[in-house]
Amino acid sequence: MIFCVLKKRTMFFLTLFLCVSFVNVQAGTGIPKEKNDKKTMFRSNVAISTFPVWLSNQLLHRHIPFSVNLAESDYLFNNIAYVDTLSQEMDLITRFTVTKGGKIKNCVVENLPDSAFADEVERLILISRKWRAPEENGRKTSAEQQFSIPLELKGSVVILDKGPEWGEADQKIYDKRYNLTRYIHQVAMHVGAKRADSVSMIEYPNQMSFLVDGILKLSFVIDKEGYFSHLRYGHDLPVAAQLDYVITRQMYPGRFFSDEVKWKPAMLDGKPVRVRVEACIDYKKKEFSWDCYLMD
Repeated sequence: MIFCVLKKRTMFFLTLFLCVSFVNVQAGTGIPKEKNDKKTMFRSNVAISTFPVWLSNQLLHRHIPFSVNLAESDYLFNNIAYVDTLSQEMDLITRFTVTKGGKIKNCVVENLPDSAFADEVERLILISRKWRAPEENGRKTSAEQQFSIPLELKGSVVILDKGPEWGEADQKIYDKRYNLTRYIHQVAMHVGAKRADSVSMIEYPNQMSFLVDGILKLSFVIDKEGYFSHLRYGHDLPVAAQLDYVITRQMYPGRFFSDEVKWKPAMLDGKPVRVRVEACIDYKKKEFSWDCYLMD
């Protein structure tokens, strides 16, 4: 009986030792650890599947995770808007060189309806995070990349000078105005969080605990003067959602739908324009999407 117990314990520790040894071997094979690989966004050998999805989502504001880097969203997400609702499909073609250092150069964008759209695509590609360059005989080398990326557009595209921005400039908690990505993210955080008045959690969605599981759809207008109006919303959220707190009572800091808070209007060709914004917040998938439509 004692022999059997000792045998089982010996086998247990032997198995544990082998597992630890395997992990150590893996750590020494050059397989990147996540904490050391944060700056690498695309690996050349799998970019054929990851890069087209990333670029399409960036351009069309699709599937933005609650954990989005809010600092990056200020410049990565663009100012694409639609002038109508005539949906169309097209294939964006791009090619560029990934250098040994993982940077992009010689970027070319083709098959788009106008140069402003192509310029915006090129801008996003050039500021995408570092690539992992391919290797030949154990040495890094530059490589040509080419992609044909299908786009499903909600209408004819126009590139705004700048999209509308929300914020109460005189309030310390909001030290700058929020672009649409940041704004809709904050709406999602406040509606779904346990405490809508917990300002410290606004910027840290990974630390938040959500009570809701469903979809919230929003539509509203920002006019040329920067005034908010025509709010429409529908949802299948449970009663735990704080829609009353955030939308109806408009209590600070959740005054996201107040007509008293003046926005900076969208700009096109140096002039303010009226726009309609449509957003979809999915609490089950923990992501959101939005579209902007020119109304003038």
